[in-house]
Amino acid sequence: MFTLKKSLSYAFGAGLLVATAVASTSAMADTLNGAGGTAIYPVLSDWAVAYQKISGTSVNYQAIGSGGGIKQIESKTVPFANSDKPLTPDTLAQQGLVQFPGVIIGITPVVNLPHIKAGELVLDGKTLADIYSDALSLGMQARPWLIKPNLGEFHQLLGRQTLDLPDLAQACLALRKETGTQIALSMERQGLLLTASQAQWWLRPPALEMHLPDGPGINVIGCGDALVGALAFEYCRTRDLLAAARLGLAAAHVNPGTYGSPEIDPLHARQLAGQVQALRL
Repeated sequence: MFTLKKSLSYAFGAGLLVATAVASTSAMADTLNGAGGTAIYPVLSDWAVAYQKISGTSVNYQAIGSGGGIKQIESKTVPFANSDKPLTPDTLAQQGLVQFPGVIIGITPVVNLPHIKAGELVLDGKTLADIYSDALSLGMQARPWLIKPNLGEFHQLLGRQTLDLPDLAQACLALRKETGTQIALSMERQGLLLTASQAQWWLRPPALEMHLPDGPGINVIGCGDALVGALAFEYCRTRDLLAAARLGLAAAHVNPGTYGSPEIDPLHARQLAGQVQALRL
């Protein structure tokens, strides 16, 4: 989707797509800056060449990803952006934006798993659709005891992008108060934000060496199945949600460090759990 500031007027695609609004200035800028998704970049580059020929205005588009484009247009850094995920009507109204379809693209799921050869893994249409559906929103109707979303899933559930960690923490607290559901939010490199009934913690694990086919690297939070499995196991054993989240975060980090192994070393996970930093917010 293209997202534009309402105060500006631009046309793309030689009659294919047009967005109009009241212009805030009488003169067109020499350079039109934009940012967002990478998938549209090849065709947008061709459109930019054609647009400059007829208007004299060059287009400077930074292909930094949909999330980056959303952040830049919401912060008024650029007058237009592109996102694979459309913004909600409430967000558009709040930010003073309009949006319209840009291009239709295809999404190809790619896996890199040991012992899985080309053609062996087949995902049917329903499974693929569920990956990109609002399954979390539907699940929340059952008022679950705990959810473990990642940032993208949480923002989709929230209906907006959060600005920073304090904004994210307040959003989790508000959702917890509204639904009664506790939240273990996976924040990629920032760790895990745990919002429970009695308190809220920011859990940060130490950097951990991992070994992938291309060589060593530094792991980031992921491996959601390992995180949820270890968290559920430890909570059932101890009824201590913070301790369970520590072990879950540790298991998520240990998992990529044992590339090619079918299971996680539980002793290693428990040792790492003792090193997880938990800051009460």
